[in-house]
Amino acid sequence: MLYGQQKIDGHWYYFDPVTGAMQTGFVYIADQNKTVYYGSNGQMLYGQQKIDGHWYYFDTFNGAMQTGFVYIADQDKTVYYSNNGQMLYGWQRINNHTYYFDTFNGAMTTGERYINGHWYLFDEQGIMQRGFQTVMENGKAKTVYYNQDGWMLYGWQTIDGKKYYFNTFNGALKN
Repeated sequence: MLYGQQKIDGHWYYFDPVTGAMQTGFVYIADQNKTVYYGSNGQMLYGQQKIDGHWYYFDTFNGAMQTGFVYIADQDKTVYYSNNGQMLYGWQRINNHTYYFDTFNGAMTTGERYINGHWYLFDEQGIMQRGFQTVMENGKAKTVYYNQDGWMLYGWQTIDGKKYYFNTFNGALKN
């Protein structure tokens, strides 16, 4: 009878430490401080996996379920996995910063993005920007302003007690 984690024919399996029954699904391996997933055939799964309608990512070397920001090289995207390992989508507040993850593929947004009727700006780390920002448009720099909600503002605006005018088409600050 086998117990615990066992490597058989190049694949990892997990057998109940008391009964020896082969385990499937999520298993926390305490002595390795990791959660892994065993498929219906009992083999440990690796990489990106869709389980019960949710995407998860398991380390390609040791099978550990990933949480937090993960770069998936073969898809050239950064995504975020919650504490329970599920990929997040849409607007998310993480470590006091606002992010937007594509609602279809979970990719973290960077740069300028038009979402639900408003232009937003996200830096290279995906953090939504606010306040005065310089962005490029057709090879030229322009200064724009994003309010507390992250929306680009247009027309006459009072900011910190001063009046500014932003082009009503592209949001560029007029001097």
